[in-house]
Amino acid sequence: MILVLCYVKGDWQPTVGSKLRDLFNEGKWFLLHEPHILDLYLRGRCNPMSVPPKTSEPYYEYTILPLNGMASVPIARHITDDTGVTTTQTHSFPYPDLGVIHSHVHPHYVIFHAARTIFTFTSMADRQQYPEYKGMLGNVLY
Repeated sequence: MILVLCYVKGDWQPTVGSKLRDLFNEGKWFLLHEPHILDLYLRGRCNPMSVPPKTSEPYYEYTILPLNGMASVPIARHITDDTGVTTTQTHSFPYPDLGVIHSHVHPHYVIFHAARTIFTFTSMADRQQYPEYKGMLGNVLY
């Protein structure tokens, strides 16, 4: 099984097929938002159920954090340039060169899913997998 992300004319378009969706629902990966977005919620500057926080773009930037259950799952990234030429890159776990994902998904849904995944599906080993995100993951949980 290979998961596919597409990049078309300067814009990420993640294709969420049933396999990727199933892995998401099983808590194998989650999205983590930009630190300043979480800060808006933590400092009370944004009502969690209000309109999305203002950004200069029509989308939010998220990082995919795969957990150990994704270790055997490669992700293929198809990139189509302005001339229509498509190239494919295959990324291996933990996908260090995958980059950010642009999405219109509201941050409060991402925060909720991240907290649910961390609390319900992760072990201590999973939580220690990303020491650089320790503070943010703690803020998502508490």
